[in-house]
Amino acid sequence: MKQLLVFAIVLGFSLNAHADNTSKRFLLSALNSRTTSDIQLAAVKSLRQFANDSETLKTLLNVALNSSLDSSLRQEAIKSLANDARNSRTWKQFVRLYQNENDIAVKATILRSLYLAASGNGQVQDYLEDVLRTETDEALQEAAAFGLLASAGNGQVANLLMQVAASQRHTTSVRIQAIKSLYLYRSNRAQDLVGSLAQNESTPSQLRQIAIYTIQATFPASSRKRDFLMNLAARDRDQAVRLVAIDALRPALEEKDVRRLNLPVDPRNGISRNPLEN
Repeated sequence: MKQLLVFAIVLGFSLNAHADNTSKRFLLSALNSRTTSDIQLAAVKSLRQFANDSETLKTLLNVALNSSLDSSLRQEAIKSLANDARNSRTWKQFVRLYQNENDIAVKATILRSLYLAASGNGQVQDYLEDVLRTETDEALQEAAAFGLLASAGNGQVANLLMQVAASQRHTTSVRIQAIKSLYLYRSNRAQDLVGSLAQNESTPSQLRQIAIYTIQATFPASSRKRDFLMNLAARDRDQAVRLVAIDALRPALEEKDVRRLNLPVDPRNGISRNPLEN
């Protein structure tokens, strides 16, 4: 009886593996065939589940590198390779592609998709920091700040993100992403910066609103936090800021909060999230 049970379990795994391999082969065929871009795009998204397989990884990388393909298809392929970008071979391919690419949307997706590779990897962090400091295109600056969102525990990275968030030389969207990427950096300096941005009525409204939601998500529960939000909700001259402060008085985070801040970890349960999908 025990042998029959073991046989049944092994057979079940074998059938599942066969079914998975059959699915993968179908998706690879759909991607490589001359079909519509929508079909290819759907195939790339589904192949993300197989992105630990060498054949799939090679196919996705070839799609990413092929400048004759549709931009959105290449971007999906790049996002599907984000986990594998922790491998030095892949992130170095990403960097080479970034340097030779002309499509801004593809370049921005490369930078965002380096967020896992940058975590704990000083070379990738330095590269993203350099892009954030020297790049003049707003979309690429914002993407570089996004790419550092899992690296803010590093003091050097956190300092740069705080400088960008505080700097009026940067656009509002770049400063907003810098604040979001500071999520993992918990310090009095970061709290003081976010609090001052939320409170300063000369700060762009959208930036203040994200600062308030960051306070909701990162500041420890306390009467000081409550009173700070209540004061904004009751007295601020910006109606949009008041509404956000009222919303941020909720005691518990919701799914919309996790997505809004592109959080790499869900603070409600500690489960890792894919911020590229938020």
